[in-house]
Amino acid sequence: MWDGLLANEQGVAVWCACLMPDHLHLLVSPDPDNVMEWVARFKSIATRLAWTHGHRGALWQPSFHDRALREGEYESTLAYVVNNARAAGLVGEHDEWPWVHVKV
Repeated sequence: MWDGLLANEQGVAVWCACLMPDHLHLLVSPDPDNVMEWVARFKSIATRLAWTHGHRGALWQPSFHDRALREGEYESTLAYVVNNARAAGLVGEHDEWPWVHVKV
């Protein structure tokens, strides 16, 4: 599932992602000039994919929240994203959640 959605076609490297029941976490290294276009494309592809699996209606809110990482925050942010489902009590261990992607 993640391959088509997370393709690095616009200068954006996706380091990890965690799809939760009501939100999505992404850790990306964007080309600052292309992040808006990449998010719009991501939302469009994800919506079309959801529609092919029976979802109807809007999937995304119009905006998104982003934050630049400070030096030294990469590892803790990666761990936060990867462990989000476990922290929310959805699974016992992070690797039990099927909607996590980590770039190897």
